[in-house]
Amino acid sequence: MTMFSEIKSQILNNFKQNVRKVEELRKFDEILLESITSLVQVYKDQATIHSTQTKLDKLLLSIKNIKSNGSLKENYRTINNQCVVLLVSYFGSTIGEVFRKSFSLALEKSKSDTFADTVLKLTVNEIKSVASAHENLNLGDVFIKQKNINLQDMKSVVDVFDSCFKSKMDKDEMVNNIIVSQACRNGIVHSGEMVDDRLITQVKGAFPRELKVELQLGSQISFEKEEIDLIVKNMNQFLEILLMKIEDFFTI
Repeated sequence: MTMFSEIKSQILNNFKQNVRKVEELRKFDEILLESITSLVQVYKDQATIHSTQTKLDKLLLSIKNIKSNGSLKENYRTINNQCVVLLVSYFGSTIGEVFRKSFSLALEKSKSDTFADTVLKLTVNEIKSVASAHENLNLGDVFIKQKNINLQDMKSVVDVFDSCFKSKMDKDEMVNNIIVSQACRNGIVHSGEMVDDRLITQVKGAFPRELKVELQLGSQISFEKEEIDLIVKNMNQFLEILLMKIEDFFTI
């Protein structure tokens, strides 16, 4: 019989692997610059002509200053913003995985009283899909679809886990920071990386928070390394706490 502890471990490991992919993307420039710097340093150390050493010294300094060079600032901003887009997508897909597997396990263990009376209208194709699904995972997808659950909206996520698995998550700074990251993701993807009215409305109630405390209408969305680190930290914390609460639901 499936144990939720196994599901929890697998989900957390999968999310951490996806986060590592984002980290590799964000640090790609650093890895590349280190490689180039090392190569130029070797040539400098081998140079016997003073003028050549001087030129290579200047080249090394230029390479080391690339990231702070104003002409490349736009490129680094784009990379950081796209890292946030990926993180929000990975987080949403992980939340979906948590729900589907928890839904399936609840049916398996007869712990589905909280949603057993829910009426779902299935098409013939959906019935066929559910009938052939492994461990009722597809039925969880049908539930998500028909209940209009938005896996990239924290209110929707918190409400559905509370109603189905009695796993209430507090709306604290951690959750508010994730809300802001999701709203900014939408701004990056749909509004040309600009803070628009929709974004301002989405984050209006997201206080207290540490991420993007002041967002000005019409300003450009731009993420720094420390902000991305905070998003990763809060997403990991949220998943760990949520999974712990769901595990309690299955052990009571």
